[in-house]
Amino acid sequence: MTQRLIFELSMPSNDSWIAKWTGENNKYTVAKTVTEKKAKELKDYYSYSFRDGWVAGITVRKATPPRES
Repeated sequence: MTQRLIFELSMPSNDSWIAKWTGENNKYTVAKTVTEKKAKELKDYYSYSFRDGWVAGITVRKATPPRES
């Protein structure tokens, strides 16, 4: 059995001189179909620090049909 998941990028922390990410008003998402086993292994949230003040975040959630299927 498979499951459709949505992965959404955010920048929860940044070191921009204007104190915001220029892409913050856009949606950056990828939809993937994975096995139930893989879906259970995934966390709801991942983050990565670039160690320069910028942090990227990925939120993982189930797709809500029919809108995101």
